[in-house]
Amino acid sequence: MSSLARPHHVALHPCRLGSRFRSVPRRVFLSATRQSYGSFQEMVDSEPLMLVDFFATWCGPCLVLSNQLSALSTGVLKDRIKIAKVDTEKYPALASQWGVQALPTLVLFKEGRMIDRIEGAPNAQQLLQWLQPHLPPSPNASGQEASPSAAA
Repeated sequence: MSSLARPHHVALHPCRLGSRFRSVPRRVFLSATRQSYGSFQEMVDSEPLMLVDFFATWCGPCLVLSNQLSALSTGVLKDRIKIAKVDTEKYPALASQWGVQALPTLVLFKEGRMIDRIEGAPNAQQLLQWLQPHLPPSPNASGQEASPSAAA
């Protein structure tokens, strides 16, 4: 297995698939544009850079990460990367196909190819540090990047 295929581990412990934390409220955190694709591959092929969040509604760290992604997607990451969410309870075969064994799992695709993955819920700073080498230049006019703490 190449070093790119090995998941990075972060400070928060991911939920193992099969465990259930039913005390976690079911909430929707991201407002997104719904799009339909013929296949998962068609979806990741449709964007130059796509981050796929494999999650479950019962997973506490997934909820934490959802808040981070929501803040970053409207701030620092806006127009630089597309973020898709895959509910592993609704699409278990897809999670299995991509080797998802812990939640949350983030898989980064560039031009339709998986280039990296991370398990667990990184904070905004960790997430940006992980993504930075792959991100296109910021489209904002000043050329200055917003600080990650402003997006959190």
